[in-house]
Amino acid sequence: MIRHRLFAAALPAVLVLLAVSTGATGSPSRGATPQGLAEGFANPPSEARPRVWWHWMNGNISKDGIRADLDWMQRIGIGGLQNFDAALNTPQLVDERLVYMTPQWREAFRFAAEEADLRGLELAIAGSPGWSETGGPWVAAEDGMKKVVWTTVTVEGGAPLSEALPPLPRVSGHYLDVAGQGSQGLSSTVHEVPELARDTLVLAFPAPAGDALPTPALASNGTALDADTLSDGRFAAHVAVARAKGKAPTVIDMTFDQPQTVRGITLHVHGVQGLVGEPNVLPALEVSDDGEDWREVATVALSEAPSTVSFAPVTARYFRAVMHPRQTASPMGGMDFLASGVDAASMVR
Repeated sequence: MIRHRLFAAALPAVLVLLAVSTGATGSPSRGATPQGLAEGFANPPSEARPRVWWHWMNGNISKDGIRADLDWMQRIGIGGLQNFDAALNTPQLVDERLVYMTPQWREAFRFAAEEADLRGLELAIAGSPGWSETGGPWVAAEDGMKKVVWTTVTVEGGAPLSEALPPLPRVSGHYLDVAGQGSQGLSSTVHEVPELARDTLVLAFPAPAGDALPTPALASNGTALDADTLSDGRFAAHVAVARAKGKAPTVIDMTFDQPQTVRGITLHVHGVQGLVGEPNVLPALEVSDDGEDWREVATVALSEAPSTVSFAPVTARYFRAVMHPRQTASPMGGMDFLASGVDAASMVR
């Protein structure tokens, strides 16, 4: 059975891509001659000038700073700006930090709008899901953004079910019980993250026969890994794996008692995804017939949620997940692997 729950959550940040205009010739008459074309590039109309992001970081705002920024934008030829209020644990740099949507913040924004208008600058404000513009303590939990979570359990059919269904995750965050940025301290910690959890439905269907793979033996660098923790379907609880030295990849070995046919893998690495950067490891699934000679069958693009890839069926006893470090990677934390019949990396027949 699979049970779903509608859930109000603090979703991850989604960045808004801001289009920037290139130079233009202005009116047709100005661009009709080489001289008019040069004049159009030297002094383009406002609608042809670039717009820029204008970040207000963690309340570090003052009217003097607003005025100075707008003066500079006007002086260098910017046509407009998009205000983007964010946090990212930016330290306090002003005497009085202005928290988003407080009366003081509103007064500062009104001042910015008036000053932009005086300078002929177009002013916009970002509306990015998960950031301050579309979420905050003034939004009731039932009106907030939501995610769907679930649990699964296999039972014997043909009779009433008397056992309790597994509890559902209640964590506000990215995926199932993966915590959101607010609870990790990467976003604003001024307000508590709201929580709302409601059961929505229970689904029951015949379990496909023969889909479950046996559990392989798991190890990394000769150290056995806890199969129970890696097979319980949770992501908050993970197993720490020692990172290989230098530029060597970290390897998770998965060995079956008998050859198994596999055509897919689901992988999740705890804490590997940067807030606005790329994952710090590049995983690959490799297979071997004898445990000595290996060949790659798939690569996995990691994210904050589990990543799934499929490939042509392969049959073998020996599999391994090879975590290649990026050149610019920060030290890798613990690894958390999704398991669905198989620990560490969930493989599908």
